Amino acid sequence: MQLPAILLKPVYNFKENKMRKMLISRGIFIVFITLLVYLPALQNEFVNWDDPKYIVEMQRFQPINMTNIHQIFTGFYVANWHPLTILSHAIDYRIWGLNPFWHHLGNNILHGFNTLLVLILTFQLVTVNKIKGEGRRYALSAASITALLFAIHPLHVESVAWVSERKDLLCAFFFLLSIIFYNKYRSSDSKKAVLYFCTLFSFMLSLFSKPMAVTLPLVLLILDFYPLRGFTKEKDHRQIMWLIVEKIPFFIFSLIASVLTMKAQVEFNALSSTRVFPLMERLLNGIHSLAFYWIKMLFPFNLAPLYPYPGEISFFSPEYLFSAIAVVLITLFALLRFNKNKLYFSVWIYYLVTLLPVIGIIQAGGQSAADRYIYLPGVAPFILAGLACSSLVCGKEKVMALLARAAILFCSLLLVIVTVKQTGIWQNSLNLWNHEIKVLPKSSPFIYNNRGTAYMQLKKYEEANADFAKAIELGPTYLDFYRSRGNSYMELGHFAEAIYDYSHIIKIDDKNEIAYNSRGAAYHILGRTNEARRDYEKALEINPDNGRAFYNIALIFEEAGEMEQAFLYYQKAASLGIAEAVHKLQ
Repeated sequence: MQLPAILLKPVYNFKENKMRKMLISRGIFIVFITLLVYLPALQNEFVNWDDPKYIVEMQRFQPINMTNIHQIFTGFYVANWHPLTILSHAIDYRIWGLNPFWHHLGNNILHGFNTLLVLILTFQLVTVNKIKGEGRRYALSAASITALLFAIHPLHVESVAWVSERKDLLCAFFFLLSIIFYNKYRSSDSKKAVLYFCTLFSFMLSLFSKPMAVTLPLVLLILDFYPLRGFTKEKDHRQIMWLIVEKIPFFIFSLIASVLTMKAQVEFNALSSTRVFPLMERLLNGIHSLAFYWIKMLFPFNLAPLYPYPGEISFFSPEYLFSAIAVVLITLFALLRFNKNKLYFSVWIYYLVTLLPVIGIIQAGGQSAADRYIYLPGVAPFILAGLACSSLVCGKEKVMALLARAAILFCSLLLVIVTVKQTGIWQNSLNLWNHEIKVLPKSSPFIYNNRGTAYMQLKKYEEANADFAKAIELGPTYLDFYRSRGNSYMELGHFAEAIYDYSHIIKIDDKNEIAYNSRGAAYHILGRTNEARRDYEKALEINPDNGRAFYNIALIFEEAGEMEQAFLYYQKAASLGIAEAVHKLQ
């Protein structure tokens, strides 16, 4: 099917009053649909995957003052430098505390705003040729369908329903806003300096939200090439050079953000070495993920929070071979259609470029792909789908137009159903990890540890203990799993087994203050006071500010009737924030 080649010149305005009103009304309606679809997310709780770090620990930045803001902007957090995201969570914590309703509402509203920006951006790009009449009707239809797809697609649930992914939403908001300002800058004859500054400033805010925005300078060059046609033969040498020169500040900020991100990843030991994930395997996995996201956009079923990095990767295995063939065929198609319609090439290059930071060449974590990674890269394929659907809806054949509308309605309802169901998966930690284990039972040992932690919170200690045992079976080298199982043994009253797990940690890591403190508690309960005190003192030797260890030693002194010593240790524990010690002193 031949798509109308109308993405030609850098022009964007809303001179036609009627069209402006129609665009605004469509925008309001689609945002309303967006908020309605994600209404169930408002009943969701926080989950035990990153939410404790991004939400619960925001108390460290309270109150919101210049000292804490300085700390937010100059420090690394959760292996990243994304100060605007952290500030956003800190403000939410300050206003709403730990009430998940308002945190989820913030995400929903941001997704609604992003949907509106996608609508405006698509309309901008489709109306670059100052089209009128039926052409503008086509543009409005394409923009509406694109925005609707963006709003309700199940692949976006992870970015919206997971509070910790606020960074995706903020980054996308300023990323899209920057492109919109840039299109206006290119088409306007006045206030160009102001529009350029707005483009650059929005880009900076996008970088402050998530480093994935580093690709924006390349995206602007893609837009310059097509649909803005800045590199045509009609342009003189100076005009072409200026298109490149004006991007220099963008590339500088991208470089700075990249360096800071790499430094944060190294500091938090988040990067995987090439010995763990060889370069050739990373390239093959990257090619596979390019095809993987397209398949998930077309068939958004069996979505999972965590797609594991494969144990073995071979070019000749079916999934990698077919993925490579698919990527080559799409690239060839875009190149063969290049002279007649540059739309396909532009969409494909945008998709490749925006996925580049998360494709796995620089591997952080153990995932091979993630739904959240497609939030921005998916915009271009959605635009392509919007243009294709609008060609049918606005066509002269009434029967075909009617069938197209019916198909769009049916597919939209199907997407809404899947999205609502997927939102429910993020309702709480237990739902989340039950779903992951159902879809990909061997994806990672961490999923069992996380579900075990959820069971612990529900006081289902037998179930928790079984999950921790499974985590240890799948990942015997992770010491945190032994600590988790030791804690479940403590709750079950199996103190000897708990001591065994804590001792295993200490044998491998003799500087683990938490393991010493926990083993001391087990010894204490068994009446082995001397061994308990020795472990508590060892914990203090490792960390002199371990308030829990001070409190535990105070209990031993109190039991022995040495109240003066107990009082001193209770005071020290209270000064380090141990609430039980404060209560003892009252």
